[in-house]
Amino acid sequence: MDWSLVARSFTWQGFAVVLGYLGFMLALHFALPAQRVTGIPTPAGGQLSYRMNARLSFLLTTGLASLAAYQSVTSPDTALVNLGWAADHFLEILSALVVLCTALSLFLYVASFRGGVELCHGARGYPVYDFFMGRELNPRVRGALFDVKEWCELYPGLTAWVLLNLCFLVSQAQKQGEGERALRPAAARPRLAARPRLAARPRLAARPRLAARPRPRPRAAPPGPAPRDPATRAPPPGAPQCPRRCGW
Repeated sequence: MDWSLVARSFTWQGFAVVLGYLGFMLALHFALPAQRVTGIPTPAGGQLSYRMNARLSFLLTTGLASLAAYQSVTSPDTALVNLGWAADHFLEILSALVVLCTALSLFLYVASFRGGVELCHGARGYPVYDFFMGRELNPRVRGALFDVKEWCELYPGLTAWVLLNLCFLVSQAQKQGEGERALRPAAARPRLAARPRLAARPRLAARPRLAARPRPRPRAAPPGPAPRDPATRAPPPGAPQCPRRCGW
């Protein structure tokens, strides 16, 4: 095993980039205008409120990233933020994400044992199972409309899809002079996939059920000759007489 590769995977720069990105997305969540919405009733009968501005945060972040990508390609030496660095140091960023996500998961698991916590259906009493499936139903920061699971999924999670693809596209453009055509739609595909998730409001009032479509009536059989009574059919030539007097 190459331990030098492991040592190079954990750098302060990787942790600084990940923490800076998470802090930027957290600041946008509280600084930008938001809409306060109410979720559906929980199994315990309560209703939680959410501060929703995921679409605005996504548009602002990707817009700034697009400007940074243009500067990174046209003038990489003077660019304020060189997005190509993230692609060249992707292993360091990935290692930092694994460490930070594991630490956050452990914190939420330990915090779920405090009193007055509503547990989710995944809490079975087995530590390993509960850790990976989640124990607390809605881990929130008290005194703020901040749901940890909702924020991690809609804000830094979905936005990072677009940013990482954009970083790889910029890195290839810096090395080869232009971005590969196959990567151009790949950079936009997560944006299209994230659009309905960002527009939707998680845990809102249940949508009305769609009316069931009426089943089509079976088609009538085409008209044809009426079936003949076996007693009226003529027996074939040379056939013996039927002892039951059925006509044959």
